[in-house]
Amino acid sequence: MLSSLIASFKAVTLPAPKELASKARVSKLLIHPVKSCGGISADEAEITQNGFRYDRQWLIVDFRFCTARELPNLVLIRTKIEPPLLTLTIPTSPSPSIVTVALDPSDSELASLELLHDVRIWDKNVDAHAISAEADAALSAYLGKPVRLVGLASEEEGGRMRIGTDELVGEERDEVTAAFHDQYPYTIATSPSLEAIKEALHKSSSPKLDPSVWPSKRIDAFAVERFRPNIFLESVPESQLSAWEEDSWTKISVGSATRAEGEGETFHVPGRLPRCLLTGVDPETGEPDKNAPYGVISQFRIIDPGHRIKPCFAISAVSARPGNFVWVCDELRVLGRNDPAERVYMGIGSTA
Repeated sequence: MLSSLIASFKAVTLPAPKELASKARVSKLLIHPVKSCGGISADEAEITQNGFRYDRQWLIVDFRFCTARELPNLVLIRTKIEPPLLTLTIPTSPSPSIVTVALDPSDSELASLELLHDVRIWDKNVDAHAISAEADAALSAYLGKPVRLVGLASEEEGGRMRIGTDELVGEERDEVTAAFHDQYPYTIATSPSLEAIKEALHKSSSPKLDPSVWPSKRIDAFAVERFRPNIFLESVPESQLSAWEEDSWTKISVGSATRAEGEGETFHVPGRLPRCLLTGVDPETGEPDKNAPYGVISQFRIIDPGHRIKPCFAISAVSARPGNFVWVCDELRVLGRNDPAERVYMGIGSTA
C-alpha cells in the first residue's frame, strides 16, 4: 500500500537540487504561546521534548479547540513573555483588554485551578487547567461566544499529547510528545522556499488572485509568520540553500558555527508539513484569503502521498536531547538525507 502511494506521486515531486547545501543559519526563532494567537520573535529558545519552552502551552477552547482556521481574528491577540507572566493583549472594543497569567504556576496554584479532562485536538485528548476567569470573560467578549483559556496540564495529569514512537527518533527517545501542537513539536522553514512561494504569487495567472488585493509590494512583504514556524533558516555564503531541499532532510544539528564535529542540538525530521487555510490569514489584519498562498501553492506543492489534498511547506522536527538552547545566528548542519520522493507524511494535522 505504501509503495503504491509513493509510486503514484513520484511524477509530481519536484526534482532534487543538483547541489545540496550542508549548512544554513538561524534567521528567526518564533514562539507561539497561545495556539493560533500572535507569536513572539525571540533571540533564544529553550528546547524541550514538547517544543520550545512556552510554545503552544495555552489554548482557547469552546466545546473543542479553537484556531484561526475558523476564527481568524485570533491572530490579532498579541502575546508577550515577561517572566513570571504571560501577557495577552486582546483587541476588545472600545479599548484592549490586557490579561496576565503565570508562565510557571506553582503546585499550589495549579491545585486551585479546575482540571478539564479530554480537551480534544483533532483525534487526540489531553488534560488542561482552566487558567483565568478574567481571560475567559475577555476572550468570550472578543470572540462573541463562550470560550475558556486553558493551560497544558503536567505529564502526570495527562497533559502531554503522545504522538507515538517514530523510527527516526527511537534511537534516542522512546516516544514523541507534543503540547497543543497539531502535529510534531517543531516546525522549520527556509528562506529560499518562502521566496519560491513569493515568486509563484508574482507569476500566478489565477483569476482568483486579485492584483488590487495582491499588488507586487504586498507579495514582496509576504511574511513567514503566516506559516507559524519555530525556526526560520537562511543561506550562508559558503552554502547556498535551494528551495525545497529541506524536504530531503532526515537529521540536522543546530548550534554555534564554531562547534566541534558531533556537538550541537540534534533534531530528527519526520517529514515535510502539509498546510491548511490558516496560512491565508494575514497576521497583521486577521483578514482571511483562500487563494493566497494556499490556492497558488496547491498548484505545485501537493506532492506527498501521505496527504493528497494539502500543499506542503516547511518540515516537522523532533528534538533528540531536550534541555539546551537555540540562538538566532546559530548554524544548522545537515546530518542526514533521504530521497523526497520516498518520504510519506504520517502526521495528524497541520500546524497552527
